Amino acid sequence: METWKAKCPVCGSPAYYYPAKLLLERTKAARERDTEQRSSSRIVSCNCTGKEGGVKHTIDYSFPEDFQKI
Repeated sequence: METWKAKCPVCGSPAYYYPAKLLLERTKAARERDTEQRSSSRIVSCNCTGKEGGVKHTIDYSFPEDFQKI
């Protein structure tokens, strides 16, 4: 499983994203569409850990531009 990390713009705490792959039987068209989505930019909402300041924030991030693979 891949893990990606971003920095919360509000408090500076880390936010983690774990892209999931569904293991379902899919049509060829659906598999091709999923491949296109993985290769393109998309918006994901993540909660930061709240490590810096004690409050968690839900922020929309642009994936993969705002993230670093760890």
